[in-house]
Amino acid sequence: MFRASEPICDCLGPLAHKKTADSTLPPVLNAIEIFTAQSLDEFFTATEDVIAIESIKSTYQVGKTWSGDPCSPRLFPWEGIRCSYNNSNHQIKSLNLSSSRLQGQIALAFRNLSLLESLDLSNNNLQENVPEFLADLKHLRFLNLKGNKLAGVIPKPLMKKSKAGLLTLSVDGKNLCDSSSCRDKNKIIVPIVVATSVIVLFFVLVIIWIILRGRKIRAYSGPLLPPGKRRFTYNEVSSITNNFNKVIGKGGFGIVYLGCLEDGTEIAVKMIKDSSLKKSKGSSSRVSKEFQVEAELLLTVHHRNLASFVGYCDDGRSMALIYEYMANGNLQDYLSNENAEGLSWEKRLHIAIDSAQGLEYLHHGCRPPIVHRDVKTANILLNDNLEAKIADFGLSKVFPADDLSHVMTDVMGTPGYVDPEYYRTFMLNEKSDVYSFGVVLLELITGQRAIVKMEDGDKINIVHFVEPFIETRELDGLVDQRLRGSVSPDSAWKFMEVAMYCVRNRGSNRPTMNQIVAELKQCLAAGLAGEPQSHKKKVVNEITKQI
Repeated sequence: MFRASEPICDCLGPLAHKKTADSTLPPVLNAIEIFTAQSLDEFFTATEDVIAIESIKSTYQVGKTWSGDPCSPRLFPWEGIRCSYNNSNHQIKSLNLSSSRLQGQIALAFRNLSLLESLDLSNNNLQENVPEFLADLKHLRFLNLKGNKLAGVIPKPLMKKSKAGLLTLSVDGKNLCDSSSCRDKNKIIVPIVVATSVIVLFFVLVIIWIILRGRKIRAYSGPLLPPGKRRFTYNEVSSITNNFNKVIGKGGFGIVYLGCLEDGTEIAVKMIKDSSLKKSKGSSSRVSKEFQVEAELLLTVHHRNLASFVGYCDDGRSMALIYEYMANGNLQDYLSNENAEGLSWEKRLHIAIDSAQGLEYLHHGCRPPIVHRDVKTANILLNDNLEAKIADFGLSKVFPADDLSHVMTDVMGTPGYVDPEYYRTFMLNEKSDVYSFGVVLLELITGQRAIVKMEDGDKINIVHFVEPFIETRELDGLVDQRLRGSVSPDSAWKFMEVAMYCVRNRGSNRPTMNQIVAELKQCLAAGLAGEPQSHKKKVVNEITKQI
């Protein structure tokens, strides 16, 4: 930028307007204007901060005048934002969104503001849990969450930083508590619950005793089934499958047959191999244990994105689990056959959201939480409307509510989907399911299997298969060729961002399933809106950093 100096005439005064004694003309030079250059170069805000703040703006529909560069020029950053300025770029160090009408959960995008020192989200309508990823913000010194509808346990890492004086944490005590205060509450509640349960149990036993005295009943070894669930005999299973006439699936456990109940309802009957039932006298095989785990879990979990349980058979000769029939089979087979030609990007997004909601229920809706341990496209079933449901709970693990991590002696799961951290450390938690689900998302967008067979005959994990395409910003190479030309770039790159977050090496750096559900819904919204390719380069750069 150039600025004009003051004219010389101001310095010369009256002399500047007088001619010389021997001159016949007025002065030729009245003044001189001298221009000097002053550098006002401004650096731009760091790309990852721009992506994060734009995502926050979009997620919450922030009603502030936010346009241009968040931190530049220095004198006029965005409202509620303060920045750190250095010789390379600017980064956001303070964000005040108090009383900004924010709704929903705390978005994953906040974790990408890596230099954030102060975050004020008070007096909004934020709900669900306080996310653990806030503790990953190494420079965060002030966090205000008061005046929201957050609930549950404050993450241990946040409480640890607060108690160490590294973080000023402001929360409402009504719905939030740390692990110790929650235990104190439980100490009061548990005796009352136990006493009530004993009384109720006593009356139930009295009623059962009266009924048993009045009539003889035939006892059986299986668990009592809730209303609508049945215990079938082998002969009944043979009858409803028309003597095991139609095979609709196969696996290491056995064979799945199509069946039909008396009312015409179609069902799927998963028969356990006879050779797997008993290993030796007095000891059950692994398959038998998995059958027991799955049967017990299916009796207690109920969600529209989990395969519905109809009943089971365990009469000594055979074991079977009976589910609702899913007309379009499993997602792995569906992606591999010609039907996938009609599987649009929108339908794939719906399948991803359905599956994520099923896992979200297992992790956050069940008490205690349940880790599936075998999340894969073969265990995601599709009904006639292509609605997705999680199935096969034989390897699932129930966690005590106060202990979300277990050391396992054996690593269970399917090659290509197994969490590398779990494989390395034998430590299992819900983030192991998150990794597996990230692989499922990559299969959905690429159309490839979890283990990709290359042209030279080599086989690589799909996570490594997508890396070169991300680095070279080649969307066409990533997307299933059956989708090319019909996918919103913004939606696709956002989807890839979520998938790559899920498959991060460290479980603590992966999102939770409720965060994933929210992010996938944004992908769907972007896909339906057909948004322009506005921030493709920035989003791709952000994904590349995660590899």
